[in-house]
Amino acid sequence: MLTAFFVFHGDGRGDGRNSKTDQNVYSIRVYTSARKIFEIEELEKRKLAKDLHDTVGHLVQGLTAHIASIELPDPEINKGIKGKLNELGDNIRRISHHMSTVIIEKSSFEELMTGLCEDFQSLTGLKIEYRIPSFTYVFSYELKLHQSRILQEMLTNANKYGLYLRTFISLAAKDV
Repeated sequence: MLTAFFVFHGDGRGDGRNSKTDQNVYSIRVYTSARKIFEIEELEKRKLAKDLHDTVGHLVQGLTAHIASIELPDPEINKGIKGKLNELGDNIRRISHHMSTVIIEKSSFEELMTGLCEDFQSLTGLKIEYRIPSFTYVFSYELKLHQSRILQEMLTNANKYGLYLRTFISLAAKDV
């Protein structure tokens, strides 16, 4: 089980006379800078998702149509290639939708997390067991965005570096 904690403390900068105020000002500056960087990254992801969906998706469709027009001696080969290309196109669309913030805006927290686990499992073959309870309150867009990016990173790392055949995800929330 993986648990992550994020704690931020000021760096103690200041002249010592008003260190609490200095730390607060520093914290606000760091938060503002981090937020701007995050917003820029999300804007780039939206652009990339659109390009991926529009450009690569159309290329796959064109390639599928071209392959369908080729007469191969064994129709099963043609059918297999066409099926794999359709699967590739579906996966590209799914990936681009997950990169887009539209899915995050329109989905509930549990739909989003469940969809990420199911899609990742489908795309990578990684066995994922997950427990995502129904929550009674609505999560903000920002929280869903951050949590979905964290889950994506965790699943990617589990697939890339994990020595195990299965991954367990258990989510819970608690009002603080």
